[in-house]
Amino acid sequence: MKTWFELMFRKLRCPAAGTTEPMRSGIVAGNLGEMGASSAEYALILALVVISLITTLSALGAALNDKLREIVEQIANAG
Repeated sequence: MKTWFELMFRKLRCPAAGTTEPMRSGIVAGNLGEMGASSAEYALILALVVISLITTLSALGAALNDKLREIVEQIANAG
């Protein structure tokens, strides 16, 4: 029995295509490579989304901090 890692990173071919490698888990030739490629693409998209969120929230946090500091100074000067 192959492990998940071995199945993900090893191309399996269909016996009808002329190879002696048996099909496992209904995976046909080429599908495994496409699954890995789409997983990598989703990982890259997720990384870009996370980086943009961190950048946006950092800028928003700095602007919010400045605004709150102004409000606290106005309250301190009024009293």
